[in-house]
Amino acid sequence: MSESVMPNYLLGFSEQEHRRLIVQAELYDAITERAFLDAGLAPGMRVLDCGSGAGDVALLAARLVGPSGSVLGLDQSPDSVARAATRARAAGASNVTFEVGNLAMLDRPERFDAIVGRFIVLYLPERDRAMTRIVEHLVPGGVACFCEYDMPMYGSIPETPLLHQTMDRIIQTADAAGFDSRMGARLPSLLARAGVEGVTARGTTQLLDGATSLVVDWIVDTVQNLSPLAAKLGIVPLEAWGLEGLRERMRAELKAAGAIVEVPLVVGAWGRKPKGVA
Repeated sequence: MSESVMPNYLLGFSEQEHRRLIVQAELYDAITERAFLDAGLAPGMRVLDCGSGAGDVALLAARLVGPSGSVLGLDQSPDSVARAATRARAAGASNVTFEVGNLAMLDRPERFDAIVGRFIVLYLPERDRAMTRIVEHLVPGGVACFCEYDMPMYGSIPETPLLHQTMDRIIQTADAAGFDSRMGARLPSLLARAGVEGVTARGTTQLLDGATSLVVDWIVDTVQNLSPLAAKLGIVPLEAWGLEGLRERMRAELKAAGAIVEVPLVVGAWGRKPKGVA
């Protein structure tokens, strides 16, 4: 598939995508924080955040490592880096910096005590090669911790047709574009192949009130950014999404059904670089 059809990042780098990432962080920051703490992030660590986007994961890590630690966030988009840096300044997070960088060809002189990332591995080309290169940037005994979706593991109780149709189309588009909607389930073995020892993994979801939670905003914002690619790939024509009023229709359907939404499962996986490996 050509690069013009399969971009490095499925959802682009627009201001609208920046806002979607902030909503996503509200949904998933608590799960991410639990994974980072279980992995061993602690005060004083030097952390590399892979694919920082809007900066939420870097800011979360910065809170965990405290003023004696530091976080470097890398992203391939200069616009994303600029927006994340602005948010960090506004939050008074002086231990966070952001730089433009290509994770697939990561080559930096410094080594980190921990390397983290959320919803980024599924977008990496040649994932085994890229992850091996990322892990090389850990100090011996350093922590690697990543969180990824297992997208098909979602639902609503009772089942609501519009939500399921929309989520299934998102998953179909991601897979057709060459991104792995089941990356979460494959994450532990990927880390192990990259040389990470003692890999531990945990899958976590949330049950949210479909009519009042942020989940509808997150789904519809995803569709708005994804639908042009879905049309280009021949998965779903633009008009078939029913974008106009989709947010209101989905929320009304969930409210009428009194539905609880089980958001896509997130797998957190972590382990350490062997101490005898430089």
